[in-house]
Amino acid sequence: MLMNDLFHQVGMILKEISDGTEYLLDSFPVPICDNIRIFNVKLIKSEEYRGYIASKKRYFYGVRVQLLTTKTGIAVEFVFMPGSASDVRALNALALNLPPGSEVYTDAAYTDYTAEDDLEETSKIFLKVMRKKNSKRQDEPWNQYIKQHPPALH
Repeated sequence: MLMNDLFHQVGMILKEISDGTEYLLDSFPVPICDNIRIFNVKLIKSEEYRGYIASKKRYFYGVRVQLLTTKTGIAVEFVFMPGSASDVRALNALALNLPPGSEVYTDAAYTDYTAEDDLEETSKIFLKVMRKKNSKRQDEPWNQYIKQHPPALH
């Protein structure tokens, strides 16, 4: 709890001194063990912690960390979620204490139109979500290019 509060305070300071309003949001798994050793795990005991890593086409048992960074890669917010938690669920768990007008670049796993609209209306935070081909809200070609090449890569 103390570490979480300390990181939160440091994150607030980093957001205040940061000159940009562009952020990157993504998740990564922290496996406690492989699937074959789950029955020996004493730290956590719940099916909720069994997640899937799509890029490796593999299951894991552990937590998923959602990390919000500045465009230069400095971590400013995080949240630990069970391994099976979706990125949209974690998006709702993040505090997103960002200045008005901030842009948060994410991949297509964060597609939640209601969350996008709510953040824009209430906090003036704009989610720049990569759109899937079958998305209900297609991007203009220039917006699609900007999302594929976020500010940190320029």
